Amino acid sequence: MFRQRFYSAFIIILILFINQISFAGSNGFLPLSQEEKQWLEDHPVIYYAPDPIFAPVEFINAEGDPNGIAIEYLDWIEKNYDIHFEIVQLKNWTDILEGVRSKEIDLMSATKTPQRSEYAIFTDSYVNLENTILVRDDSYETLSEDALQDIKPELCGVMQFLTTLRLSIKALNS
Repeated sequence: MFRQRFYSAFIIILILFINQISFAGSNGFLPLSQEEKQWLEDHPVIYYAPDPIFAPVEFINAEGDPNGIAIEYLDWIEKNYDIHFEIVQLKNWTDILEGVRSKEIDLMSATKTPQRSEYAIFTDSYVNLENTILVRDDSYETLSEDALQDIKPELCGVMQFLTTLRLSIKALNS
């Protein structure tokens, strides 16, 4: 039952995201099927838990409000369709995953992994972020994996956007 509810929510959300980007009809909206309308009627609230520190996709700002690309998409969907998302603020990613496992959360932004696929169903990505290393604007050196060996771990900040990316840099492990 939960997998079907989760799957249906993801399919509807994906359709609406794609609609905003490329498949708008003459009135600007993609019509929903009778089945999709019925599902939404049966589920008037979709519970969504944003990761509090996954900027720019989703995060909780200094005022305690949810922000980010995913939040803007959900706001657009709410304004243009008869769908209501209730944002559930949890303290960390582990709590979000547990909320999805325990069926208290219907929707999350996440990268598909074999472990998560055991309890969640995934759409195609609605945003793709490249992994990036930022350097000072006055740096003109070529940056290679060999050059990264000498970077001191305390000077390096890494945010991993793709779960499948694995970096094996000895300097970060020592």
